[in-house]
Amino acid sequence: MALTTAGRLAVLHACEHLVTEAEDVSEVLRHLVDGARPLLNAPASWLATVDGDDMRIAAHSGLRSPEMPIRWSLKVVQGVGGTVAATGQPTLIRDYRRDRRRVSHVKLIIDQEELRSGAVVPVPAPAGGLLGVLYVGDHHPGRITSDDVDLLALFARAAAVPRGTTHPRPRPPRPARSDLRERLCQGASVRVGTPWDGSRGPVQRSGLCGKL
Repeated sequence: MALTTAGRLAVLHACEHLVTEAEDVSEVLRHLVDGARPLLNAPASWLATVDGDDMRIAAHSGLRSPEMPIRWSLKVVQGVGGTVAATGQPTLIRDYRRDRRRVSHVKLIIDQEELRSGAVVPVPAPAGGLLGVLYVGDHHPGRITSDDVDLLALFARAAAVPRGTTHPRPRPPRPARSDLRERLCQGASVRVGTPWDGSRGPVQRSGLCGKL
């Protein structure tokens, strides 16, 4: 059963709190993958960091095979995740087995996990550039929707941290529920296929806001 609106707000708010308390980047990445699953009510998530042209899994949650984090790799512009890393555009995978962006060696790994639909979004660094790419996968085709992609992109942006963070950051005041909802609606204006580099100002809100 999908999370209610209140449940999704709770996950977003909890992740924001955990990230604020995190002491280093690896801890933040763990919070991201752990929070992404309940947010989209999906069984698996992973985050690939970008180092030059190389992408490797740095954090994961719910994967069935211990081999996937070791064997999975992509180049920037390669496959679904590499395209997201190169363009900064969140994307929806309706059915991975029919997706023409597949890369042969990664396809085998994903098929072994029996993942079919998914959301893939960039994780920007506040200082500029890209920290990595966040994936959420489901075992059923069509289960993840474009609204889920929008919400995951907002989630990734809210939890983004600069590379090299080694000390806790000052904890900001807790926002009122109405303030949090307003921020969620502003962030949800990013649509699938729209570049998101963190430099854009407020734009027209999407239909997702009415559901929050």
